[in-house]
Amino acid sequence: KISGLVKHFGGVKAVDGVDMAVERNTVHALIGPNGSGKTSLLNVLSGIYRPTAGHIDFDGEDITHLKPHQRAGHGLGRTFQNIRLFTDVNVLDNVKIGAERPHNVIGGGAALHRHALAALEFVGLANRAFEAVGSMSYGHQRLVEIARALAGNPKLLLLDEPGAGLNHAEKDGLVLLLQRLKGHGLTIVIVDHDMHLVERVADRITVLNLDRKSTRLNSSHANI
Repeated sequence: KISGLVKHFGGVKAVDGVDMAVERNTVHALIGPNGSGKTSLLNVLSGIYRPTAGHIDFDGEDITHLKPHQRAGHGLGRTFQNIRLFTDVNVLDNVKIGAERPHNVIGGGAALHRHALAALEFVGLANRAFEAVGSMSYGHQRLVEIARALAGNPKLLLLDEPGAGLNHAEKDGLVLLLQRLKGHGLTIVIVDHDMHLVERVADRITVLNLDRKSTRLNSSHANI
C-alpha cells in the first residue's frame, strides 16, 4: 500500500502524491506517458530512491525507510528498464547473485546453486546455465534478469518494461510466464508501454499522468 508518495529532485516532481494499493496474488500494471513517473515510482518502491514524503506498507510492515537489500530480504524483487546483468560471466552466476539471501547463504554454495537453477528452470533457461550472458539474445537476457529476481524468492516482483525490445513470439512467452508466476502465488507490478501485453496479463491497471495517479481500471480480461 502506497500512501501520499512523493519524490522530488529539487524543483522536479518525479512522483507527486501517489496512492495505490496492490492486492496479493494479482498482476497490477502501471501505465502512463513518458515522464509520468513510472520508473521513479518503482525506484522509490525498491529503495533506490528515498521518498520525499509518504509511506510504503509491504505485507503489513512499514518499509518506507529500509534500504534496497533490506526490502529484498522482506520479499521484494525487481528487474530494470535497461538490462543490468554481468555480461562477462555465465547465466548461472548472474542468477546466483539474486539468490544471495541469509536463508540461502546458510546452506552454502549448494543452496545458491539449487535456487539459481530452479529459477532458470522456471523461465526455461536451465539448459543454458553455463553460457555467457553476453552471447544471448536480448529477449533471453530479459528472462535471465527475471530469473535473477525470482531466485530471491520474492513475494512481490516489480517488472520495469519487461516487454521492451521483445518480438511478438517473445512477448507471447512473457505473457505465459507472468501467468504462471501469478499461478504460483506471486504478486506482480508491471510497467510497460505495450497495452496489448498489459491487457493480457493485468488484473488491475493504474494510470499515472503528470506525475500523479489519475485513475485506476480493471483490465479487459478482468471485464472492465
